[in-house]
Formats: sequence, structure tokens, C-alpha cells
Amino acid sequence: MRFVFQHGWGFSSSCWNGWLDLLDAPAILGNRGYWDTSVLLNNSDIQPDSILICHSLGIHLVPQDLIHMADMVVIISGFAHFHGDTVADGRFTKRHVQRMLSRLATEPEQLIRDFHRDCEFTESLIHVKTINTALLTSDLQVLNESRLEKSYCQRWPPTLLIHGRDDRIISPLRAEELAVLPKKSQLRIIDGAGHGLPFNQPSLCLNLIVDFYRHITHSGE
Repeated sequence: MRFVFQHGWGFSSSCWNGWLDLLDAPAILGNRGYWDTSVLLNNSDIQPDSILICHSLGIHLVPQDLIHMADMVVIISGFAHFHGDTVADGRFTKRHVQRMLSRLATEPEQLIRDFHRDCEFTESLIHVKTINTALLTSDLQVLNESRLEKSYCQRWPPTLLIHGRDDRIISPLRAEELAVLPKKSQLRIIDGAGHGLPFNQPSLCLNLIVDFYRHITHSGE
């Protein structure tokens, strides 16, 4: 079994460092390359012996035709559509994305630092020399527009969704909307956790993943 990781917007593969000491299995780290080397996931990475773990926008950044190849999918702090299903849902989030796009053009480093602070990510931009604002802008537009469709998600393998109840970046309501899409999914809402759940509590997340994997293995799903 191997673990395949894809971070979300505004992070790099280093955000998974806390997991690597806990794993007794190979790990493959996708990396967008916002300020370091790009490592894009491909069909040699996601195989039937793999667990795909994505944070936030990460599930939208993985090539969509590869997701169903994994044995299991884990989405932490995720969403089907960032702005939700109704006009009312998206009023605040759409304005927020526009403000972020404006700041990317004028103060990208400070924007990322503020975003990391809101996610309680303490290793923000250590040793960063350059920031790829064009890619950050492009991926922010993906966040703005991308939508996971039910007909597509129902092809996925068993899917575990983990979300912090106190997530200020993505409401737990977005996780509930996403949970109805894959045929075989389980949603776990974690009290006292925010958007930085995978960085701040990797042991908790990994324990939930192991429990879910045992469940689907023993039930023959």
C-alpha cells in the first residue's frame, strides 16, 4: 500500500511533513510548485494499491481520470463547489475570492502568510525566494469555478471525508454536500478543528483513515 498526497491552494508538499514520520509505507507527494519545484501526479502514482489523500482544493487538482484508480480516497477540508449550491451560499465566498485575487497582484507573499495564519500553519513560506503568482492566480480561478459532479464522483472508490467543525475557510456544510456524491462515503466532523486539521492533527487523521480502510476491507466494499 502506498499513500499519495495532494495539497490544496496556497501550500506545498511540505505541509505533509508531519505525516511522513507516522507512515510505515511509501509516500508520493504531489506539489503544485507555487514557490518550489512542481511535481504533478500521474497514472504511475495513483494505482490500485494506493490511498489518495487530498486537502481542500487538492481533489480538484488531481487529474480527474485518475481518482477512480485508487483503492480509497480521503478528502480533508474539501468541497464539491467552493461557493455552495445556492446564491446565498456564495455571497461572502465570491467576494472573498475577488479580494484574494486583488491581493495576489499587489502583495502575494503577505497574502499567503495571512492565509497560512488563518489555517494555523506555522511553517509559512520558510526560505521562499520567489512566488509563482500566475499559478496561484490560475488555481484560485479553479477554486472559484470547479465543481465535482455526482455522475463523476460515483465512479470513485470508497471515500472518507474529514472536516473540522470550526473550519473558517470552508464551511462543514460544503463537506456535507460533497459526502452525498460518492456512492460509498463516510463523513467525520472533528470538533475543535479548523482548516489546518491535516497539519495540526496528522495522527488523528491517520487513525481515522486506518479505521475506514479496515472497515471497507472487512466489509468487502
